[in-house]
Amino acid sequence: MSKIHLKWNLLAPFEELDKHKDELSVGGVYLWIFSGKPERIAYIGESMNVGERHVSHFSFLISGRYVVYPVPPEREDYLSFINDYICGRDLKVIKSDKIIYPYGYTDEHFTFSRFVSKKQYQVCRDYLQRLKFAVAKIEDNDERKSTEAILLLGIRRAYAKELKVDEKQLRGLSGRSDHTLFGRLSKYPKDNSTFTISHEGIYKDKLPTEITNITEFPFPPVKDGTSSK
Repeated sequence: MSKIHLKWNLLAPFEELDKHKDELSVGGVYLWIFSGKPERIAYIGESMNVGERHVSHFSFLISGRYVVYPVPPEREDYLSFINDYICGRDLKVIKSDKIIYPYGYTDEHFTFSRFVSKKQYQVCRDYLQRLKFAVAKIEDNDERKSTEAILLLGIRRAYAKELKVDEKQLRGLSGRSDHTLFGRLSKYPKDNSTFTISHEGIYKDKLPTEITNITEFPFPPVKDGTSSK
């Protein structure tokens, strides 16, 4: 059994990230937390340098290479918005004002003008300003990737249960790395591997409980006795 100790010692809104450049320059797992009622996990990732990874994230987001969800100010629950407009819906349906979508050059909807679109920039800006960022330092590559996978699988499991939907609906569009709900699974934990996870650090109690409730893998059996993975 492997033991993972997550020390959540960084939690900051977007506008305060410049104050934490040293703390971001580490290998670790990270959370994007959508501020609302309640706060929700919007994305889970890992990197050997969290700060550098976020330079890529924000560049891709602003330039239109990521799908972005224009959550209206009056919508406090990010998960409810995702369920209403994204989960289980065909791409042709959700390619609307409900998302900013990264059209390819050959797509009939592609325009160069999108790169200077005030609307697109405002949507991205509003989205980033509704996020908080949490980091737990993990320098070991295998442990970091396993942790990312367990947290991502656990969040999909918890949110699917809350929404009463199939977990597959929370994976995004099959084969599209630019359209992932809550993150992209880069490496599944090895077969027959078991983990315990402890959540520590000064910001542990400030995180959504659906993250800190993930304390073991494989997950405990669900009530109906189906597989815990």
